[in-house]
Amino acid sequence: QELAKQMVFLRGHAMSGQKRFWHTDVGFNYRLSNLLCAVGVAQLERFPELFKGRMRVVDAYRKSLEGFGGVRINPGLAHCRASPWLACVWLPQEHAGKRDAICEDLESYGLETRPFFYPVHEMPPYQQYRMVSGSGSGSKAGTVSESVASAGFNIPTSAHLTDEEVAYICQTVREVLARHCHLGANGHPTANGSANGSGKSGSAGFKLFDS
Repeated sequence: QELAKQMVFLRGHAMSGQKRFWHTDVGFNYRLSNLLCAVGVAQLERFPELFKGRMRVVDAYRKSLEGFGGVRINPGLAHCRASPWLACVWLPQEHAGKRDAICEDLESYGLETRPFFYPVHEMPPYQQYRMVSGSGSGSKAGTVSESVASAGFNIPTSAHLTDEEVAYICQTVREVLARHCHLGANGHPTANGSANGSGKSGSAGFKLFDS
């Protein structure tokens, strides 16, 4: 029984049951069956449709949330066209410490969130190894990956979200950001430091991915 439990643990990325997306060992992804592969092949035929739907959602998030309190939405390079897996909300560093509280608040509104993944060099299986940053430094302190990981989270990105649902999500994210980061309706800091927002407004139940 213990062996079976360990095999299931390793099959599912060796992900901790107590900390989201924290891997305590070197795991694997052995969960893809032949039936799921067949579904995947069929979904590839729908790629243009799904890509267009997700880009519609991400573009709406950019229009409403980009720059609000310094927030970035799926930043990229001008010469690249990204295929969005998830919509990314990237907080400025001065608000990074509020990320988890913001996500918890959004969940209470029915909006599923997910924190950005931890940098690989922080995971227990790799902490013993030397890490070299993009600048060539061997220091593990203050890397770009650490600052990005601590300041970002994902919000629902289903291609099937309606325009009304996307508008609700945008409004909710703006209200929660305003409350936690002390912002006015225009996304600028309020003069007296008071937070906007009027508390919970129900639970709509929006998931990150398509069901």
